Amino acid sequence: MKKVSKFQIVMDIVLILLGAAFSTGIKLVFHACDKKPDGSWMSCHWAQEAVFAVALALTAMALIRLIVRSADIKTGLSLAMIPAAIMAAVIPNNMINLCMMKDMHCHSMMRPAVIGFSAVIAAAAVISVIADRMNKERD
Repeated sequence: MKKVSKFQIVMDIVLILLGAAFSTGIKLVFHACDKKPDGSWMSCHWAQEAVFAVALALTAMALIRLIVRSADIKTGLSLAMIPAAIMAAVIPNNMINLCMMKDMHCHSMMRPAVIGFSAVIAAAAVISVIADRMNKERD
């Protein structure tokens, strides 16, 4: 079994922290709009829930990546994180409509934050794939 480099461990931790910040943030900081006065939810709430599910999956993949030692499995998990992060970015207002008014919280806070977190996680996953490949070639 090949030795895992320190950079790979750092990337694993970075991916875990990004996923945890993403899943926590979507619920607590950059969440969708509140309930309507009649107690029902707007469609942006369901976009938030879908993004939350993807963020949890990204966090789980990062945790698994930290636990496993196989370079090929680590690379496969990182490769799986890239389209998952991209999918999270397109959920709000593309796959699930947000509120009609552009000044609502879902448009002004949630959507930009989701796109930003998704881009950073996808970039970190690409970097980890490159690091995994370089480590495998070196050994």
